[in-house]
Amino acid sequence: MSLIAASLLLALASPHRKSQQNASILVEMYSDAQCPCSAQFQSDIKLLLDDPDFSSVDLRLWFVGGGVTGTEPGKCIHGEGECVGQRFFVCAQNMSRADAHLPASAPPGMFGPSYRQSQTWLDFQHCAYGKCDGSAAILGGPCKTYTTFNEFTKNDIMKNCAAKLGLDWRELSACGSGPRGQMLLTQSGTVSKDRHVEYGLQGLPVVHVNGVEIKTHK
Repeated sequence: MSLIAASLLLALASPHRKSQQNASILVEMYSDAQCPCSAQFQSDIKLLLDDPDFSSVDLRLWFVGGGVTGTEPGKCIHGEGECVGQRFFVCAQNMSRADAHLPASAPPGMFGPSYRQSQTWLDFQHCAYGKCDGSAAILGGPCKTYTTFNEFTKNDIMKNCAAKLGLDWRELSACGSGPRGQMLLTQSGTVSKDRHVEYGLQGLPVVHVNGVEIKTHK
């Protein structure tokens, strides 16, 4: 388990949490698709979310901007290959809105669903990354396919994950390869920037619990 995930577990297991068992605990993760620590954390947080003892915990996920400044919404820290992955991920988030039965009054775009409203988007991301074991990036990285899943013209990783989870591949690939996916990715990066989460100011992933950033080192 990563250091940031261990810190999160400590925060959620605090006496403050125990006194509010019925309260909603919202974890917000800000990441980039090919950051090894972000890839490992999504595996760790999914294990936690699927543990009945943490049923009061929910998750939303946003992507940070990149480009020359490292802060530009819609651009990616590790280049276009990473943007491909992030566009597919935000498109999966957007397509999961139907499963969540969000009301018509819910904001458009990718603002929702959370994991408790629909698990599909995180399950897709988890599947695309492959099994994660915490390995260092220099040893190939923590997750089996986190550097190759985005090569959808060369492999069927995302296509197979979409089929497994009932996501329409034609719709997903059209979104992830086109202007809608780019619009959704820009929206996600704008949320991160508006909340002052920017690569270079903090390490990744940045994790907030009920709006409070979780510190993972002194």
